[in-house]
Amino acid sequence: MSSREKSQDKHAEKNFRSAFDRLKSGKTERLPAGSRFSQNNIAREAGCDPSALKKSRYPALILEIQSWANSSAAIASDKKVCSSLISKKSRRALNDQMRDLKEQRDHLASLLLEAQSKIMTLSTELNTLHAATVHTNVLPIRKMDK
Repeated sequence: MSSREKSQDKHAEKNFRSAFDRLKSGKTERLPAGSRFSQNNIAREAGCDPSALKKSRYPALILEIQSWANSSAAIASDKKVCSSLISKKSRRALNDQMRDLKEQRDHLASLLLEAQSKIMTLSTELNTLHAATVHTNVLPIRKMDK
């Protein structure tokens, strides 16, 4: 391998490493934000063909990439488990809150029905009392003693 080829390999590896760092940090230049992490995407981010990033050419870099991918996959699965537990807890809390609100609604509806029934009873009694009193224009001559 000539010194020119070695310097090109060093330059290419430097490009792959910077692309790897950009993908890890999520600040890509060539790929859309949130792109999936893979060797092919690292090569694309470096501006190269995906077949350019080979294990035979850059074994140390490939090992770093695979190691980081495996550790980030474990972290991602832990995050999924945590978010699943959190969503279960929040769902349970929301269900409990909904049950409590339904109980309150039912209790208040029964109180409202009781009040309406009492109003109807009192209205009927008032109408009966009004009908029993006789309105007359005749005034008594004497005051009645009690």
